[in-house]
Amino acid sequence: MGVIGESLDSLHRMLVHKEISSTELTKAYLDQIRKKEPIIKAFITVSEELALQQAGETDKKLERNEEIGLLE
Repeated sequence: MGVIGESLDSLHRMLVHKEISSTELTKAYLDQIRKKEPIIKAFITVSEELALQQAGETDKKLERNEEIGLLE
C-alpha cells in the first residue's frame, strides 16, 4: 500500500478504519527517510526506536477503539 504522499486526513482515516497500522505507517516513513536522507541531509537525528515505540502505543489505542488525533 502506498502511503507516502497521502494527505494527513487520508492517513488518519486509514488508521481509524484499520486499513494500516501506525507501526506499518511509521516503518514506511522510516524507510523513506533511509532512502532519501543521504541525498537531502535533512535530519540530524532519526529516533527510529522511539518512533516505533510511539506507533505501538497508538496501535494499542486503536485496538481499544480509543480516539486518536491527527498528529498522534
